[in-house]
Parts: sequence; structure tokens; C-alpha cells
Amino acid sequence: MSTDIVDDIGTLYDGETYAKGDLASLEDMMRVLEGADMVVHMGAYADEGPFEKLLGPNFVGAYNIWERCTGTNAALRACICAFCLAPK
Repeated sequence: MSTDIVDDIGTLYDGETYAKGDLASLEDMMRVLEGADMVVHMGAYADEGPFEKLLGPNFVGAYNIWERCTGTNAALRACICAFCLAPK
């Protein structure tokens, strides 16, 4: 499953599904990841910016993914968090 904050990500590949969700929303992450047995988290704002712009997707988002992974009885095998920060 792919997720993003936009309504439409374009063409989906065979077997791919899409769900709209905001990393900064624990409610969205609980809904989007319902029934997941593995999460590979690669979402982040990958450029320099003011803290307020980075806070939601990069910090709160990572926390929400972790909370979803640890706050369930599902057999989650992995939670990989990636932070992409561009150097000056």
C-alpha cells in the first residue's frame, strides 16, 4: 500500500493500493495501517525548512508510525524510519 497526503498519486501498479493519510495524524496512521504486518516508513520532508514545516511529517510522523507499530497486537515485523535532511 502507498500513502500520501494528496487525493491522487496517479497510476497504481499491479497489486498496489493507495490510501490518503497524513503522517502527522495519529488517527490517519491508525486507519491506514490497520491490519499491516510490516511498515516501511520513508515519508518525510526531505529538504531544509523551518522547524514548523519539518515538525509534522518528520518528527510527529515518525512518532505516529512508531506508536502504530508498538500500540497494536498485530505481528509487525519491521518499522523502519527514514529521515532525509539535506546538508547546507
